[in-house]
Amino acid sequence: MKRGFTLFEVLLTLALVAILTSILLVVVVRTARMTRLTTQASLRRKHWIDATEVLRWELRNLFVPPTGEAPTNSVAVGLVGTPDSPLWGEPGSSEGRDTLTFLTTQPRKQKGVCEVGFRVQPRTGGDGLDLGYREFPLRNRAGLHGPLEAQEAPWSILLDDIAHLSLDYSEDGWIWKRDWTQTAPPRRVRIHLEAKRLPAIDFQVTPGMGGGRW
Repeated sequence: MKRGFTLFEVLLTLALVAILTSILLVVVVRTARMTRLTTQASLRRKHWIDATEVLRWELRNLFVPPTGEAPTNSVAVGLVGTPDSPLWGEPGSSEGRDTLTFLTTQPRKQKGVCEVGFRVQPRTGGDGLDLGYREFPLRNRAGLHGPLEAQEAPWSILLDDIAHLSLDYSEDGWIWKRDWTQTAPPRRVRIHLEAKRLPAIDFQVTPGMGGGRW
């Protein structure tokens, strides 16, 4: 005589299947979440390296104008330096808010020599800080612009959630100073960068050295 499954056995089987399905679903969701977080971390690390490379590469290709006489008329409002100043660096009003402006032969978007700038700036419409970057379409022969706003070269975000940018300048690689306003470029620039959820980066650049990338 054949015996079928009792209602209890059917319900018990369904309960076990439901439990196993729930466990499997939890594992799949956790795996997907970990994969997503790992991918986001990898992408952010890549953006971090890319942003660092932009600063390093453009600074290595610093353009030094031919030596000439400073203009006899006053420099335009919002400009610093003279036509012979290829680099201008200033410490910010607070620690880790430095700005750097210089001429480069390797800008991100333009071709030829143009002025580029880097700064730590407050995020528009939100909390936090971002690493700002801009390029001027043409080199201004009256001098370098300061970190003030300029309609022809608006600041864009090179990397978000920045915590610190500080730069030091040296004529000999031994004695360092926190700003640079001299006509001749420094022999070495030391950069310290910090961003949230990323390791701090310290490196040095010889401006105008040229050469390959990393």
